[in-house]
Formats: sequence, C-alpha cells, structure tokens
Amino acid sequence: MFKIEKMYYSGLNETKVRLMQEDPYRDFVVSLIGDRTKDNDDILRQEAISILNLELNPTFAIGEIKKELIKQKKMILDLQTTIVGGNLTDSKIDDMLGDISDKLGVEETPKEKETPNPTESKITIEDPKNLDTDKKEGQQ
Repeated sequence: MFKIEKMYYSGLNETKVRLMQEDPYRDFVVSLIGDRTKDNDDILRQEAISILNLELNPTFAIGEIKKELIKQKKMILDLQTTIVGGNLTDSKIDDMLGDISDKLGVEETPKEKETPNPTESKITIEDPKNLDTDKKEGQQ
C-alpha cells in the first residue's frame, strides 16, 4: 500500500503528490493541476497511479487514442454523407464544425473582416508634378 504526501505550489498552480512504499521500496512524485490538498487521499492515490500507469505502460494511452480516432473517422463519414446527399446548409456546416472543434479542443477563430473589392478602391494623385520632383531629388 502506498503512503501519500501532498504539497501545493501556488506559483505553479499544481499539487505534488508523493507515493511511497517500503517493501518493495518505491517512491514516485506526480504533479496534478490545481490545489488538490483537500481532496481525499484515496482519490489522489488512484489519479497518481493512473498517471504513472500511462507513463510506464503507454499501451493504455494508445488504446484511448485509437478509440478517439474511430470517433473522428465516423464524424468525417457523417459529414461526407451529408455533403453528398445535398442536405447541407450553412447552419449545419457551422454546427458540425463547432462539434468537431469542441471535441478536438480547437478554439474557433474569429471570422476575418471582409476586404473591399480592389476594383472599388480609388487612388487619386493630387499633383503629379510632385512625383517627378521627388524622383529627381532621390536621384541626385
């Protein structure tokens, strides 16, 4: 059975959880985000052990990644089916992209401001003679 020590570091906003065992001797320190000093020792022990398990045996993490990949592939197939079926509207696209970005943890970028049409822009030169004098001064 692991004994547990915990200490919160406010500058880092993390709680260091130390797991110690005497026979066989083991000593691990795991960082958890936030102030977790008031949490139950059993909960902290289980969270620290699960983090160590991921670090020491990454096959569990690989299985979780594969599950997430299957979910994403299904979302892409649903999107393709919707596009091919012609049932796609702007609001459906926004909803689907929002769902996808939420699941992937991607922040939505603000839409860019519309740029004016270059044919509508007008450039006026008040005195064309000033341009010639500027060129002459620069050449001298």
